[in-house]
Amino acid sequence: MVYQTDDLVKVAARDNNSKRSYLYVNPLQAKHIPANPYATMNMIGELAGKIENEYGNERLFIIGFAETATAIAAGVAVRLENAVYYQTTTREIQNLENEEFLYFTESHSHATEQKLAISGYLEILNHIDRIVFVEDEVTTGNTIMKLVDQLKIKYDMKFAIASVLNSMSDERIKQLENEEIRCIYLNRIPFEYRIESVNDLEADTEKMIEIRKNHEKRRLPYEESIDIIEMNMGIDFRTITSVKEYRSKLDEFVNKIASGMIDQSASSKKNDNQSILMIGTEECMYPAIRLGEYFLEIRFATNVKTHSTTRSPILVSSREGYPLQTRYEMASLYDSTRRTFLYNLARYDQVWIITDAARVKHQDDFMAGLNDMIKALQMNGNDAIRVVVWKNQ
Repeated sequence: MVYQTDDLVKVAARDNNSKRSYLYVNPLQAKHIPANPYATMNMIGELAGKIENEYGNERLFIIGFAETATAIAAGVAVRLENAVYYQTTTREIQNLENEEFLYFTESHSHATEQKLAISGYLEILNHIDRIVFVEDEVTTGNTIMKLVDQLKIKYDMKFAIASVLNSMSDERIKQLENEEIRCIYLNRIPFEYRIESVNDLEADTEKMIEIRKNHEKRRLPYEESIDIIEMNMGIDFRTITSVKEYRSKLDEFVNKIASGMIDQSASSKKNDNQSILMIGTEECMYPAIRLGEYFLEIRFATNVKTHSTTRSPILVSSREGYPLQTRYEMASLYDSTRRTFLYNLARYDQVWIITDAARVKHQDDFMAGLNDMIKALQMNGNDAIRVVVWKNQ
């Protein structure tokens, strides 16, 4: 499939970011905007196909960049038969206290500090031929190259960069190719494509709702009113993850959830037209997308959307054609002192929250963040809410 630029790019305005005033929002990515999981998976599949055409005879290690590209990288890894390992960079610390990291910065981001867990890298070198870094959008390649330079010092590896969008200059692409780092992408766009369209944006501040105020006054007994399912998956994609095992765990994950839902609805009339929303949390995006896709595959529902919370503060506006109309600011399930956002919420018949936040180990953070999400969902008329915790350990 050939994607047109407008299929993959909507320009939005960052909120109070002096380093980069704009942000590309991809309507098919299932991050900021609710998307049909089939459309998201098709886009990911197209990128995986381009990687396969280039490196189909090599054993690949797929690394995605947090937080926006974690799901794209996971989908690419799952689809490639020659992908051996998968991992993402991270900004989190939960359950990673004993890891060895490489640290690097993403200078234009709202959260600049990134890290890559490298425990076990020496042991897998003989089982891979190339690392493929996967991003949603590559502007200059500088962030990736900061990490590549560190990896080159420690390990003997080959590299490639794959992205949905690429806005590098011809000179920069040629420079990377001279360093034997090839760039693969679905769509090439000019540098700072259409950023002037948001220069005079008037934000709709009434639609930017801060929920994370007065925590003590609005804490809810969520465990009594919300169905929470804990699943011991034993995989944390922030560390080296076997793609074969990840595929297996994903199959187990979606099958168990779907089986439970089908059993519950067996005695009642099935409503194929019910609307379902799957929400991932920050770096944990792919299980929500995969579960949404599976619900469509088994025809449990015909109207499924998925997106996720994000650390990115973005302005919202009612201007025609602008991608984001409403914003909810909440405490993060991973760290209640950190803010996280949900955009373009609506009402659905069912809402599923899929997270790998540590419910027991960081209970106060989890409770504060979850209560905020529930409040935001209820403000949009959502009452049938389920929570699934993907337990990493």
